[in-house]
Amino acid sequence: MSFADARHGALDLGSSALDIAYPASLASWFEGVREAAAPARGAALAIFKDAASDRFGVQVAGDPPLGGAFEAGDALATFWERAAYMLVDGLGDAAAVHGAAAVSDQLLLLIPGHTGAGKTRLSLWSRLHGFDVLTDEVVALAPGEAKGDAPRVAGVLPRPLILKQADDVRALLRPDETPVAEASSGYGHLLKLATAATSAVAAPRRGVIVFPRFRAGAELKLALLSPGEAASRLLESCLNVRNLPRGGLPILGAAAHNWPAIALDYGATEQLAGRLDLLLRLHADHALSRAELRELCVALSLPAGAAPSPPPAVVSKSQPAETGKRFPRRLSIGMATFDDYDGVYFTIQAIRVANPELRDAIEFVVVDNNPAGRCAEALAELANWIDGYRYVPRGDVRGTAIRDVVFREASSPVVLCVDSHVLLAPGALPALLAHFDAHPFCRDLVQGPLVYDDLTKVSTHWEPNWRGGMLGTWATDVRGEVPDAPAFEIPLLGLGVFACRADAWPGFNPLFRGFGGEEGYIHEKIRQRGGRTLCLPALRWVHRFGRPMGVPYVNRWEDRIRNYYIGFNELGLDTAPMEAHFAELLGGVVAARILDEIRREFAAD
Repeated sequence: MSFADARHGALDLGSSALDIAYPASLASWFEGVREAAAPARGAALAIFKDAASDRFGVQVAGDPPLGGAFEAGDALATFWERAAYMLVDGLGDAAAVHGAAAVSDQLLLLIPGHTGAGKTRLSLWSRLHGFDVLTDEVVALAPGEAKGDAPRVAGVLPRPLILKQADDVRALLRPDETPVAEASSGYGHLLKLATAATSAVAAPRRGVIVFPRFRAGAELKLALLSPGEAASRLLESCLNVRNLPRGGLPILGAAAHNWPAIALDYGATEQLAGRLDLLLRLHADHALSRAELRELCVALSLPAGAAPSPPPAVVSKSQPAETGKRFPRRLSIGMATFDDYDGVYFTIQAIRVANPELRDAIEFVVVDNNPAGRCAEALAELANWIDGYRYVPRGDVRGTAIRDVVFREASSPVVLCVDSHVLLAPGALPALLAHFDAHPFCRDLVQGPLVYDDLTKVSTHWEPNWRGGMLGTWATDVRGEVPDAPAFEIPLLGLGVFACRADAWPGFNPLFRGFGGEEGYIHEKIRQRGGRTLCLPALRWVHRFGRPMGVPYVNRWEDRIRNYYIGFNELGLDTAPMEAHFAELLGGVVAARILDEIRREFAAD
């Protein structure tokens, strides 16, 4: 064994450093490693070549060679295993997380997990979607600038990537990419790729933690973890707990609270297209809330083409009966609900408390979309306490079309449809009734400004722009900032609160299914039938967007795109902008597959 052609370098993992030596014949494997002068006492860790046999040895300074002579791949794998141990052992001011890390301009992707979890495969997949891989083995996380801030990446182990299964290596590389070097070993297939720029270690604006579990053939599943669950899993992946104050919990807890964590089960990287990449892109662009991420995980976990099914629920002993009595009054206020008793209760009771003078003017219609669920009996029993309350169990209709049931079941000439987690501002209902009294034969759709949780800022309408898989972006017209201002026309708005005369309601297309595609469609349908779409400034409402307990129904891209396609064709609208948006959002291949299935469905009809 000989050190005659040795080159010298240094590895850094945060504040921990290691002098190394390697032969010139393996220089390509150490591309990107910091060069260093030969230390006076020799390298702390070296890989060296036996000229007689073309085999290699690995040696820690002062110790005999590790395990004898190896083929190049096994020698490199042994070298990097020992390097990781020595660097982690000397690290006391940053948490060494056993995991991969990748960065884009806007996002840090941290992929912790045990050996064989699928970290390397997932990090290679991320390179195909705009990320640079920093490491697939060890990431050093140091405390942020202030207490509670997200950690910063203090260093990574720049070893070659090691794939446990190498049968599909080429499919995981970028188009026309050739590895700098590759070799087989008993540890797996070693892959040295072009080194990412060191500037990539600088912290992006946001981070996401993905805990993968790869099992060949497994179904895709995404689940949002709580910060506590994420911190616990990060602690399990921390390699230097004994070196850190409080076992590294302050650093890893800050990571778990600042970066949302996703548990990912998958059986092939092809499953991730249009799903995990979409989630990462949306969070990078819009900083999704935990409720939005949870809902997105549920929607994206469904297999392509799978029919949505309700989640497991606590089933009532018997399905409550419909309230037979009707209450034809001045106004019917209706809402559809799915296991949201609290939302229904507080929406209705807030209306009754704020409007005692309208006690005999209002009918409440509650359409239960899960009448075998845990909330059904309690919802039905409200009829014993609330005057004018009707309970309508309808488990056979799902999604957007359930709002049509509200209009069919309403007994009054004017119907106000609200989400079952909305609060109406004082004066909203008298103003709405006054509007319809002044326009008794109108065919208008009447809505009002959304009031944000600060109870100050408002949005009056949506502009007809595509973003995030929806037609509509929040906007504010100054005419809506004064509650007693007159109604004015708007292009569209979300359907959290809307009112229409019962005999003018045009209904949703009966072919709609699931959720999405209703905004914009119903507004244009109203206009094509001679009505106006209005914002009545006094009809102000607060909407509960947060869903910390999760969303109990599923929301699928396939349904949303299908509804837009059906609605646009019904109204004679151009589908090209919609198709282009989803191609950009989901990727051309995924969007084309969904649209082709929709076209085949209606071609067959």
